[in-house]
Amino acid sequence: MRKIIVWSRNNKINFNEYKSKVMIISRWKRKENKEINIYLNNKPLQQVTKMKYLGIVIEKNSNSANT
Repeated sequence: MRKIIVWSRNNKINFNEYKSKVMIISRWKRKENKEINIYLNNKPLQQVTKMKYLGIVIEKNSNSANT
């Protein structure tokens, strides 16, 4: 995360911590729900299992993305 923050400052880009979210994506199927703590501008980001990006819905437990 630090590299992203340094890169964004160097390129004069600000990320909104209220609109940013975290999702774990992995090849391995895990039965337990893993919680991670990621902070942006000293604020914790919400961890989600599903998000929409440019009209595409990405789900943690799915093999394919839905439109």
